[in-house]
Amino acid sequence: MSTTVQHRLIAMVACTLLIGLFIPLWAQEKPAAVAVDRKVLDRQVDALLKVIIDTGADVHNGSPKQGIPPNPAGCYRLYRDFLLALRPLLGYHADLQNAIETGL
Repeated sequence: MSTTVQHRLIAMVACTLLIGLFIPLWAQEKPAAVAVDRKVLDRQVDALLKVIIDTGADVHNGSPKQGIPPNPAGCYRLYRDFLLALRPLLGYHADLQNAIETGL
């Protein structure tokens, strides 16, 4: 698998997972009155973080057996973009939003 194909696959997985976080919000009839269960959102974010971390590790380390070179810059971009997309969802966790802002 080439590096370009790997990047596209990673981007597609990340987008699909992020869209999965927003589907409950889109399903509501009254967008102004949307109530999100914070515990459910926290569980979804936690599960997504595990996937992103594992994917980033695979991108960073590459796969010598499959001829995929290590790509630390790609791993960085994946983590950075995920955190930028996640930050607005964490409005009820001001400490986490500040940590993301400070870290980036």
